[in-house]
Amino acid sequence: MKLSFAPGRAWCIAGETAVAVLDPDAPVADIDRAHDIVAHGGGASELAAAIGQSALAVVSTTHGVNTLLRYRGVPAVVDGEPLNSSGTGNGGAPAPELIPGSLLELGNTGSLAAAALPFLGGVTRVASLRVTFEVDATPGVVARAAEVGAPETDELSVFTSIPGDGHPALVLQSGERIPLDRGVLVGRRPESDRVDGGRPPRLVTVGGLSMVISRTHLRVESTQGGVMATDLGSTNGTTVSRPGTLTQRLRADVPTRLHAGDILGLGDGVAIALSD
Repeated sequence: MKLSFAPGRAWCIAGETAVAVLDPDAPVADIDRAHDIVAHGGGASELAAAIGQSALAVVSTTHGVNTLLRYRGVPAVVDGEPLNSSGTGNGGAPAPELIPGSLLELGNTGSLAAAALPFLGGVTRVASLRVTFEVDATPGVVARAAEVGAPETDELSVFTSIPGDGHPALVLQSGERIPLDRGVLVGRRPESDRVDGGRPPRLVTVGGLSMVISRTHLRVESTQGGVMATDLGSTNGTTVSRPGTLTQRLRADVPTRLHAGDILGLGDGVAIALSD
């Protein structure tokens, strides 16, 4: 699924195969449950049962079957055609129109034309949501993005001007280099109960007070197979961008090999580059 949204108040939790939209006043416990289910690949029915009356809409794609569940008459448009509020796709009935290649829009769809933003998964707040059911979705990629070149924003430009020294290291936006002579844990307030080879991992704090960054968000380590990055089940997730390729989202708890020049995005504008 490829996702985009217009900012608003409703909670939206998205993963690789499912998306849940919850009431703006949903209890924190329901948001947590939705995140856990989405992160572990749960489907529409499991999500709907877990979040109960907080649900506004649930979308999932499993084994080639795309499902939409709507509640409280949430507006929905499929390929430009509105779904009526009492029929297909409402109150727990799946919408058969959702074939591969379909374009689904939920909520205040007019706001998408004016302010659609890409959504690579995690947690955000929306007024409306657009879901494209891809014909050839690639495993491990939550959403395809436009091809990216070398970073051009002020936030990331520091990465292009820092030469490597022949040893793999992480480069922060401040320009600081973090050597990978041991494992590195990155997060808002990282903690570790693991020791690698008798040496505790380096703890790197990023994101300040941002709640988008998880306390212990990401692990990066140099192994015999190369430098590996692992998202540690973070709330917002982690993306990896490589010049000339598509931005991808790391799967939680699955190590992904990095290459020099890769940029890891943790959310809220926080990014880290791999240098050699």
